[in-house]
Amino acid sequence: MTFRSIIVGLLSACVVCMATIINNHVIHQTHLVGNQIPIVVYGILILFIVLINPVLWRVRRASAFTGKELAVVAALTLVTCSIPQSGLLRYLTPVLMLPHHYQNTEPGWSGQGVVEMVPERMLPKVTEENKDEALGGFLKGLVRPSDQEHIRFMDVPWRAWAGTLMFWGPLILALWIGLIGLSLVVHRQWSDHEQLAYPIAEFANSLLPDKDQCVGGVIRNRLFWVGAIIVLGIHTINYLHAWFPDNMILVHRSFDLTGIADLFPTFKRGWEQPLLRPTIYFTVVGFAYFLATDVSLSLSLGPFVYCYLTGWFLRHGIALQAGGYMHLQPLTFFQFGGFMAMFIGLAVMGRHFYGRVFRSALFFPVHHVPDRSAIWGARIFLGGLIVFISLLWGVGLDWQLATLYGILTVVLFVVLSRVVAETGFFHLQAWWFPCVVLMGFFGPFALHPTTYIIMILVSVVIAHDPRETLMPFVVNFLKLLDMRGVKIGPAASWCVGSLVLAMLVSVMLTLYVEYDRGTNHADIWAIQVASKLAFREVIHFSQHLAAQGSMEQAREI
Repeated sequence: MTFRSIIVGLLSACVVCMATIINNHVIHQTHLVGNQIPIVVYGILILFIVLINPVLWRVRRASAFTGKELAVVAALTLVTCSIPQSGLLRYLTPVLMLPHHYQNTEPGWSGQGVVEMVPERMLPKVTEENKDEALGGFLKGLVRPSDQEHIRFMDVPWRAWAGTLMFWGPLILALWIGLIGLSLVVHRQWSDHEQLAYPIAEFANSLLPDKDQCVGGVIRNRLFWVGAIIVLGIHTINYLHAWFPDNMILVHRSFDLTGIADLFPTFKRGWEQPLLRPTIYFTVVGFAYFLATDVSLSLSLGPFVYCYLTGWFLRHGIALQAGGYMHLQPLTFFQFGGFMAMFIGLAVMGRHFYGRVFRSALFFPVHHVPDRSAIWGARIFLGGLIVFISLLWGVGLDWQLATLYGILTVVLFVVLSRVVAETGFFHLQAWWFPCVVLMGFFGPFALHPTTYIIMILVSVVIAHDPRETLMPFVVNFLKLLDMRGVKIGPAASWCVGSLVLAMLVSVMLTLYVEYDRGTNHADIWAIQVASKLAFREVIHFSQHLAAQGSMEQAREI
């Protein structure tokens, strides 16, 4: 690692976070992150390698960035892509602040006292004195003096947010830093022992320049440019059609095949409409060449098989998706069962290596001492998990329940990371949540609504939309660094610093933009759905307990 690669990487991380926040809250354009191949990182990387690095090479060879340096820059940037959008900040601020607003507008909230159930540290402090500023400013933007175009940084009601950020910041960072440590543990097993494909890392590596080169091998391939020119031409034609619809043709990328659904009634019952209205995404088509044939076949046929099975169950009176996003439903436990089975399989396959790593991490003697980065990763993971569990215990969860919740959260992220590393499937959702699984196993009688609302709030903030979650980014860039001969231990340490720095910058900028312009009301899912999930579920279970006459007994458990 060179000094300039670290500096450029840290600056890039901050710039990417700021650009994404402005894009989401001000411009309202296509998401710059969106999945595990964020366009804001890989797009800029390609432009830099194609346009800027060759110029630096011609001016002075030593000034051009090497493949190792660009791998470090990419790693320090990718680790922060989980912050500014769906991985965290798309939901964090509205989910915490808007319950104070919906308490006065949603039927049943005030009567049930659901907002009062939340521990004080988990929500911003909104009082009669600061209500107009803290809540009203968040909804509509703070009133600015006539001579000011924007509010000042200090106009943001930081005092209302200070207490809750002092809880959520350490909670999220403890989990994330622990997952970075766990990524160091699984990296050697997955990369060297099991020889996983890592298609995303292979794609990134193909872009980076080799020794005595200024561009990557794939960029020097003529077929790459033939495909790029064709795709660019199609997008250019469609762009011109948007401006001049009467004079330009439109190249259709979407097709409506819903007319054939009537021929397959079982398939039609299984919510076939998205599958029969396909859209061609050239990025997905191109990336398929980095996947194994059996993986591509499974990813293409899997949704159709699932849709047929869903229709078959419906035909027999069983609705796999019965209820809302976090309701108890069969699909949740089917998904959880698959994740748990895969996690156990991963643990069994790597039991000897993981056993040596964690024994070494706990200072027990072992034969064949593993890589030191894996040992320190295990220590960091255990420390982060203990802090995460302790913080949940501190706000009201029993330590046993907090431990189970922490373990299930780790299972969720480890399996997601494994699927991404093995298949390259870069847009992935889990569709199960630790809070719902625990409710299903223990039941509403054993979990008081106050306990449940804590778990749902944490799930909505950190695991609600895991397509941009941290750990898959980490396992892929660790492989990229390894392929480029960069020591992953020191690089992971700098990634932790980049994560903390970018989180600080992103949180402050997000709150500033929201109080300057008002919250992002265009994001209907975050504002009107995610912000209500925890409280609607708690009202549902409170009514269930009240109907059984079990509420007081549940309070005593």
